[in-house]
Amino acid sequence: MAIFYIPPRKNELKRWGKRVRHVEKLLKQTTQGIDLAERDVDEVLLELLQKGKTVEAVKRTRQEFGWSLLEAKQYVD
Repeated sequence: MAIFYIPPRKNELKRWGKRVRHVEKLLKQTTQGIDLAERDVDEVLLELLQKGKTVEAVKRTRQEFGWSLLEAKQYVD
């Protein structure tokens, strides 16, 4: 029996890297006693949506939370 190692795809590594960075950011904020940034992000997202900039809102959500496109779109909707 042979065991083969199949390395993860580059895009998959990028996505996980973003998620790890986001979790590190959240951990750092909580250990410093700072409130999580979600409330501030929501205010920015609301402004973008009021201006009709849905794509920008989804993009910003992905940047802040490290989510996939689908997750960010569902959050913005």
